[in-house]
Amino acid sequence: MDQPELQWAERAWESLNGAGLASYQNRRERYAVTLRFLALAGIYHDFCQVAWDEPTAPDYREWADELGLGAFQIGLLLGARQELSPNVLEEKNQESDAEEEVGAALEQLVAAVRTDVFLALRDGLGGVSMLFASLWRSRPPSIDNEVDTDESESDLDVLNDVTSDKVRAFGWLDSGCPPIGDLSADSVAAPPPSPSSQDEQPPSLLYASAAVEEYRGLPGPADARLLLIANPDGSLKLEFKDWEEMLPMEPGSLLPVWWPWESDGDLLSHQDRLDWFARDLDVLLKLRAKSSQRSSASAAISPHDVLSSLLQLRSARFQE
Repeated sequence: MDQPELQWAERAWESLNGAGLASYQNRRERYAVTLRFLALAGIYHDFCQVAWDEPTAPDYREWADELGLGAFQIGLLLGARQELSPNVLEEKNQESDAEEEVGAALEQLVAAVRTDVFLALRDGLGGVSMLFASLWRSRPPSIDNEVDTDESESDLDVLNDVTSDKVRAFGWLDSGCPPIGDLSADSVAAPPPSPSSQDEQPPSLLYASAAVEEYRGLPGPADARLLLIANPDGSLKLEFKDWEEMLPMEPGSLLPVWWPWESDGDLLSHQDRLDWFARDLDVLLKLRAKSSQRSSASAAISPHDVLSSLLQLRSARFQE
């Protein structure tokens, strides 16, 4: 049986490794990597609770023991983080034994690295929308309900099939995935409330800003994958700003302004230009996915695939 949650964990760890958060050269750095691993596990457990109402509080203490992070090492790490409170029990007004004190200290250490882990996941997997889609597709098949996982469903399929559960989970993720924790305690965050069935849902979760702009009257993009590198107003995202002069785009449609207005001497309508551009872009993206032998073209498309395809189209246009 496939284990999509383990496949997601492997992709997630690759993102952390790419951000330099999964390697170490000495024992102290190894302990730091262990904390990031625990934070990653905590994020996944919290997502399951917010998205699918599957509350399973992360057992950091047990996991840490299995990974060689005991009470002594936790004490050393807490002492090295001067910004953290050395007496977490007083802050919670709790009375506890030494074991619970160690557990509380470990939770504080994990919380301190959680934002770094989230940012590495967000950047490594292609943004909040693609991180959300990868998490949503990681749910294993339900044995009780005999629900099969649709392996053909792409990231774009997930993002464009909007439900109240997805909106709630996406909102939590977009806010930086704050810890949910034990809902019996007053000091931890609760999951965002489920949107009312009467509330209007956004047309897509492919970047929340895109949905907002659509409500403001802008048309949708010629191809939703353009939102991997561009904002709905036509500007490029920060990491692609260097290409903005070469790739000016119309607001809303994200059609490159240099796309031809004529074909074989005939003047084209705006819709004809959009359709022509969308077809050519789709062909190039599919070729890129096929050339790298990726299994799902839609799910495998990266921001750099989109950028390279646009530059290739621009080069072809200016050579004509």
